[in-house]
Amino acid sequence: MNTQNQDDNEKKPQRAPKDIYAMRKRKKRRKVLRQGIWLLLLAVTILVLYQRRDSWLPTLETIGLRHQNHRQGTDEETNGNFPIYIFGDNDYQMAELSGRLLVLSDSYLYVYETDGSLTASRQHTYGNAMMQTAGDYVLLYESGGTHFRLETAAKMRFEKTLSDPIVFARVSPNGLAAVVTGSDTCACKLLVYNLKGQQIYERSCVERLTEFAFLPDDSGCCTASVQAAGGGLQSVIHYCSFTEKEDIWNKMVLIFSLQRFSDWCVHFFHVHDDWFGIMVERMKY
Repeated sequence: MNTQNQDDNEKKPQRAPKDIYAMRKRKKRRKVLRQGIWLLLLAVTILVLYQRRDSWLPTLETIGLRHQNHRQGTDEETNGNFPIYIFGDNDYQMAELSGRLLVLSDSYLYVYETDGSLTASRQHTYGNAMMQTAGDYVLLYESGGTHFRLETAAKMRFEKTLSDPIVFARVSPNGLAAVVTGSDTCACKLLVYNLKGQQIYERSCVERLTEFAFLPDDSGCCTASVQAAGGGLQSVIHYCSFTEKEDIWNKMVLIFSLQRFSDWCVHFFHVHDDWFGIMVERMKY
């Protein structure tokens, strides 16, 4: 019996060392290939999420926003955390942002919920801080200074420092920021920035701009400038696209206020001495 087993073992083919080495090498190669494919898929997923971060990151930030409740009143008749007491000789500005209350002081921006609870407080160093809100965004800028920044209730999106002093600024509900600055080479400059802080439009103006309004789709804007005509002042309304250098159209009228509602442009203008008028016209794209 033992002799037969020995004969069977001798008949079985023995693997050469080279075959074993090649088999191990193929197995290792397949393992490395699988790991490479998984890493490639992970890299593609991260790249797609990064490119689309503007669509999902604000929602994630809002969900993860930590609420810090500070009881401001002790009276039995107070509702929630109201009243909110503000002390000192600071000049305060107030605005509404997506159902929240914003309070801007000379050194802080405070964000309150409708029940008076403080959700955020962010410091700023702007000498003459001004605030503009639209949609989910608030634009802080230094009037007469060179700094501005775009924020949401969750965090600051970006901050910029310009070379010319800021005259005024506006923000769109979609987060575009328009800044009008002074200039040594022209009357003023109009700069427009997207959510990433990238400049998407620049215009050197021969007349000083007095008002600005975004188009509903953020593809352009309406601006008002003042010039002397016939011994008096006259405003010119400019309708501009951010993809074109020249005006689409312009019209002369003495403007006191310029508002944009959907596809309609509303002008409040001077007619005669003590008479004022309102002009409403549909915009042509």
